[in-house]
Amino acid sequence: MSSEQERRAATRVKVHLEVTFTAGTALPMTGTVENISKNGVLLIAPIALAAQTRVRIAFTDPHSRTQRTIEGEVVRSAPAGKFGVSFVGTDEAALAFVRTLVEELA
Repeated sequence: MSSEQERRAATRVKVHLEVTFTAGTALPMTGTVENISKNGVLLIAPIALAAQTRVRIAFTDPHSRTQRTIEGEVVRSAPAGKFGVSFVGTDEAALAFVRTLVEELA
């Protein structure tokens, strides 16, 4: 088992979700979520995001079309604009939305 796998507390589901997000005080922009878990996402973004940058990601459930914005924090970056984002400050309703989304996409 690699150290990357050992750090993860939740199973990630591979997806391709178009999202809108804001980072800090920047204007909203479009990105893609490549995988998702109940704790966070791998976000593909067109800009560089430094570790500890707060982001707000607007998700749309592909089945119900329900929308929810969830706050996160960049916890790691990788080549080609890939950023690990951990959900932070999320309420129970937001976490339930993410759990449902993960279950639907699994």
